[in-house]
Amino acid sequence: MKKKTIKYMKMGAMGCVAMLGVGAASLSAYALASAPVSANVTVSSKVQATVPSATGVKIVEKVLSTTSKNLIVNIKVPQLDGMLDTRYQNELNGILLSRAQKDLAQWEKDAAKTAKKAKVNHQKFHPYEFYVSYKLKSDGTGNPAGVVSLEVITEGYRGGTSMPRIDTYNLKNASAAQRVTLEDLLGSNYKEKLDADILAQMRKDPDQYFLEEFKGTFTEQSFYIEKGELVIVFPKYSIAPGYVGSPEFRFNLKNASL
Repeated sequence: MKKKTIKYMKMGAMGCVAMLGVGAASLSAYALASAPVSANVTVSSKVQATVPSATGVKIVEKVLSTTSKNLIVNIKVPQLDGMLDTRYQNELNGILLSRAQKDLAQWEKDAAKTAKKAKVNHQKFHPYEFYVSYKLKSDGTGNPAGVVSLEVITEGYRGGTSMPRIDTYNLKNASAAQRVTLEDLLGSNYKEKLDADILAQMRKDPDQYFLEEFKGTFTEQSFYIEKGELVIVFPKYSIAPGYVGSPEFRFNLKNASL
């Protein structure tokens, strides 16, 4: 697996940039819909074994606040701690913090603009809400060995339903850290079989999904690793009604290691 620069490490979801006015794709973290049965997938022959760190990567949380009276926030930004490659760790932590700060600034700006407009029109303004949270799905001590998976959830409310964004970060915790891709895990010809397996799971409950909207996985497909399972994630509303949340499809990774 060739080493890739930090700017290419994020595995985003589909291009729903319009959701927050900033950032990449969007998914819900609060109503995740998982397939009831985990299927098996074949692990790529390119995957090489490695011994994970005895202690897993941990999260040091940074909390951001606002002085705006027009915005309610709860922002918890994850900062990785304990990676073998400290330079990579620092770069990633900088990206995570910078992105949250930019998102917050945009929401403060949007809330102030709407509040001003409401005042001019003698309308009541309800404060906007903006949240950032996270889940460390794998700390590097599980299977596949050395793989760290982090999920960051960004969600805002202007009234009505929200269109959250989930960004997933998958990396190999080694002396020279690297991004982990679906191709690294499943091999270069993974797409056809993976797409067929996902569609097969959808067809088990056709009333819950928009089968005609499923176009397959893509290069920057959102996914994470959790307890030895590969979890493929799709944006809210993309292939299912809003009440489903963000559809997830789980697959066992047999004898996988990076």
